[in-house]
Amino acid sequence: MDPIGNTILFAAILDGVDKDRKSRVIIRELLISLFILLFFLYFGRYLLDLLQVKEPALSIAGGIVLFIISMKLIFPPKEGLWPGDSEGEPFIVPLATPMIAGPSAIAIVLLMASSASADMYSWSAAVFISWMLTSIILLLSNIITRRLGSRLISGIQKLMGMILTVISVQMLLSALERYFLVSG
Repeated sequence: MDPIGNTILFAAILDGVDKDRKSRVIIRELLISLFILLFFLYFGRYLLDLLQVKEPALSIAGGIVLFIISMKLIFPPKEGLWPGDSEGEPFIVPLATPMIAGPSAIAIVLLMASSASADMYSWSAAVFISWMLTSIILLLSNIITRRLGSRLISGIQKLMGMILTVISVQMLLSALERYFLVSG
């Protein structure tokens, strides 16, 4: 979870959302991300085994989604970052996942759950505390972005898009490397 980096991305993606709804949307997406993280903490290994999905596939999928989002940040469409939604707001993707509960966070949660000394209460508390800190920062994102101004936000948004492009490509390369090391 990267609340500082996600602050600008949240602002850019929620730019077309009514000001009165922004906090509600952020809270909704935060709660969904908490559910996703706790779900993977308790049931993720079973789900991945049932679907026969390996961890590299999870990272590759997340990398592709992040790459698409980064292209929209660098080259925003005229109709806004999140067109086509009847309310003009994203739901689950890309805010709850992959931005908060992304492949890296899910992989860490899966690692915690499968550790030899898996104390699920302690791990649940760790997930909740890190989620709570992320929540506080993201809920303050409206204030932070208002103070920066629209021109600076636009520049930072494009810069974040370029950084996200690099991160998404690295996620893909790391996942491919892990896949070929395990398979090869």
